[in-house]
Amino acid sequence: MSKYAYVAYRVTVSKSGQPDDPLDVGNFDGKGADLVAYFHGFLRCIGEEFIRRQKYDQYLAVPELVPRGRRVEFVTEYGRYGLQGTLVDTISGEKTHSYDEDESPVVETRNMFVSPAEGRWAIFLAERYGGRGAASLILSEFKRAFRQCFENEELIVKYDGLLDPAAWAEYVEKADMTEMQVKRFGPSPDFADPVAAKSVGRVVSRVRPMRGQKGFGRAFRDKIISREIRAQDIIGIPVIDGDEVELKLNDGEQQRSVILGEEANPVLAYFLVGDKEERPSDGAVYAAMRKKVIDAKANLGLTLPQQWKDGTWDDSLLSVKLEPIRDS
Repeated sequence: MSKYAYVAYRVTVSKSGQPDDPLDVGNFDGKGADLVAYFHGFLRCIGEEFIRRQKYDQYLAVPELVPRGRRVEFVTEYGRYGLQGTLVDTISGEKTHSYDEDESPVVETRNMFVSPAEGRWAIFLAERYGGRGAASLILSEFKRAFRQCFENEELIVKYDGLLDPAAWAEYVEKADMTEMQVKRFGPSPDFADPVAAKSVGRVVSRVRPMRGQKGFGRAFRDKIISREIRAQDIIGIPVIDGDEVELKLNDGEQQRSVILGEEANPVLAYFLVGDKEERPSDGAVYAAMRKKVIDAKANLGLTLPQQWKDGTWDDSLLSVKLEPIRDS
């Protein structure tokens, strides 16, 4: 994957047991409850007190949060903790910092959530920097908090990779799968040596075609994309929470990175700039995301008012809060 990219998800609200019958996100309970306000309220609570998820050694904070019109722009700080080690400057070889189990190297990423006042789905766009981002954690935590808040109304949030079905089908028909990666932060939990376990950071297993072949066979590629075959089974490791499987596809004109997770659809990564260029500014990232929103509005039926990018929020939206489920 390019060092600089972003991913896009479709977000819906529905009655429990009826995920294919989404409700109006601007009034999902019939009493004026607005999804954009609850998403903002969820982020606001994390901004006031970060999440520290001990089961998975995850840390999430929201240091910047700006609501405008029918969108929310925000910055996340995401990282893993639970390891001890030393950071080394790989150019000079000098040790720059030692860290313990309660410290975490974090990645700061830019994100955008856009939701119509009248419509059946919202769109969430999340930057990935160096192959990492907070999208899955944000959405899964929001889903849990939302379900608990609206348990009596039996309302749930669902999210999935945002795809143009026709364009995706055409691309996949032509594309070869040139590489598969299984990414894991830290060694297997069954690894016996505690000293070594504390020293191992990110683990990436790459699977490539046989020498002389430009890609994997189509039948194999399709089984991987559909999850009929799991990437972890191929390389002989158990599947654990937090694994990420990334596929590289190339149709001869453009390369796409596809992230496979719990979602029904694969999640496409859209490149921002090339690996050797400087990291794009906030303005450049949010401009690319706004363009994707406009594309979704034109091609995928995203319902948005003309002035969805502009307008200040009143207290009815700003006062909404949605507390995340925190570790006891």
